[in-house]
Amino acid sequence: MSLWGNNDNINSPGTVTLNYGNNVVTGSGTSFGLEGEAQVGDVIRFGQAIPGGPFNYFGDAVITEIESTTKLTIQDTAGLSGREIVGKNYQISQSPKYLPNDAA
Repeated sequence: MSLWGNNDNINSPGTVTLNYGNNVVTGSGTSFGLEGEAQVGDVIRFGQAIPGGPFNYFGDAVITEIESTTKLTIQDTAGLSGREIVGKNYQISQSPKYLPNDAA
């Protein structure tokens, strides 16, 4: 159990694509908003930091809105690499909300 929520790694099925222009994440095979799945305020991690390394990890962002099981909006892209995110794996967690924007 984490110090900031009940789950370090929430169920994260499917893949995601990010539109940097409007901060909308579109999922394929995802279940955003359902009980036990991604919720508003959770952090989405694009790609896999370990063992993925710098080429398979794109950064983290806070979820601000969930429109459907396949569409959500993130707060901003400050914690992301800027590289294209299309059909990538992702992880959802209840980590501190300041982490995606705090490089330290």
